[in-house]
Amino acid sequence: MSYWFFTDIFEENGPRMTPFYGGFGLLNYQGIRKPAYFAFEFLNPLGPEELANADDSSWICRDAAGRIQALLWDFTPVGPPADVHLDMGAPDQLTRAQAEALRQGASGAPVQQVALKHTGGMFTREIALRENDVVLVVLRNL
Repeated sequence: MSYWFFTDIFEENGPRMTPFYGGFGLLNYQGIRKPAYFAFEFLNPLGPEELANADDSSWICRDAAGRIQALLWDFTPVGPPADVHLDMGAPDQLTRAQAEALRQGASGAPVQQVALKHTGGMFTREIALRENDVVLVVLRNL
């Protein structure tokens, strides 16, 4: 899928009057990252070689340097979607404070980063996934 523009600011139809109107930009007009943005962010670090994997909720890849990337997810459709914008009452216009709260909530910053040392053999780690979590694991030699 090619995204040929990145924001909801698009000249043909004029500016959008609501923060989340359902368009396909990666950012809304206040610079708040939309879910499609994170699809690109999480897929980008995956190496070009896909490794054999029987789990249909993950991709395991390797890059030219031999690093392994594992993208894991739990997709559970929920309705209606629970997010911060709805908790605010889904306003048609955002105050600066609301826009900043949404930007912070959609920053994409890792909830947790862990560095582990491993000395040869098989690597095993149990990772708990909550409903609709996405986890990127990168294994590399130090």
